[in-house]
Amino acid sequence: MAALKSSEKRLLTLFGFVAFIIVNVFVFRYITAHKIEAETAITTSEQKLADYEAFVKPELPVARGKRQWLDATQPVFTSEDMLLTQLFNIVQNAARLQGLEPVMNTDPPVRDPAASPYAIKAIVKAEAKGEIGALINWVLSLMDNSQFRAITKMDVKADAKDAAQLTLNLTVEQWYNPRSEQLVAASESATPAAAPPSSATRDVPPAPAPGGESASAGSGADAILDAIGATSNASPAAPAAAGESATSAENSEPPTPSGGPNEGRGVVAPPSGAVLAAPPTNPQPQA
Repeated sequence: MAALKSSEKRLLTLFGFVAFIIVNVFVFRYITAHKIEAETAITTSEQKLADYEAFVKPELPVARGKRQWLDATQPVFTSEDMLLTQLFNIVQNAARLQGLEPVMNTDPPVRDPAASPYAIKAIVKAEAKGEIGALINWVLSLMDNSQFRAITKMDVKADAKDAAQLTLNLTVEQWYNPRSEQLVAASESATPAAAPPSSATRDVPPAPAPGGESASAGSGADAILDAIGATSNASPAAPAAAGESATSAENSEPPTPSGGPNEGRGVVAPPSGAVLAAPPTNPQPQA
C-alpha cells in the first residue's frame, strides 16, 4: 500500500477532528438533558419531602387512629358470596317486613381502588310498589351508618290509576373494609384452636394421700370402709385414746342418788360395763 501524501494526511486529520466534535456535541446534549431531568426529579422529591414534613407527618397519629377505627367498625366480608348475597337479603327482607314484594337487581361489587379507594362496595338496586307509609319505613330500615349502609339513589313515581300507590326505585350500597381478607386471616391466626388432652393426662387417677387414704374427694367408699372398721374394733380393750375418751365420759356420770349406802362419802358410781363381784349370800360363821 502506497504511503499517504502530506495533503491526504492533513485531510484525514481534519475529518477525524470534525467527527470527534460532532460526537461530543451529541454526548453533551444527551448528558445535559438527563441532568435536567435528574435535577427536576430531585427538586420534586425535595418538595414532596417538605410537604410530608409539614402536613403529612403531623397527621400520621390521626390517620393511624382512623385506620384502626375503620378496621374495628367497618364490616368485613369472608367470601365473594357474602358480597353478592348479604346486602341482597337485607334489602329483600326489610321490604317483606313492610308487606312489599320488591324486584331485585344486584350489581357486581366495586373493587377498583380508583373508583372506590376506601371500601369495596356492594350495590343492590330494588323496586317496590306500595303505600307511602310502608315505603318510608322500608327506606328508614335500610339506612344504617353503623353498618356503612346507605341509599345513594332514589326515585318515586305515583301510580296514574291509584294515587295512594307509589313506585319506589332505589340503589343501596354497603361499604366493606378493603382489607377484609387480611383482617379475617389475622383474626383466624390470632385465635388458636383448643388442643385435645394428651394421652399422658387423659384418664389418670389421682395419687393416693399418705396413710393409704385417697386424696380425691370422690373416693367415699374407702372412707366408709375405714369408718366401719374403726367402729367394729371399738371395745373395752381399745387403744389408749379410745379408752381415755370413754373414761372421761364415764367419769362425768352423776353420783349415786341420796339415800344410798355411799351418801356423803364422795363415791361415784362404777363405770358402766364394769363387772363387779357380788357380795356373798348367807355368810357362814367361822369356827
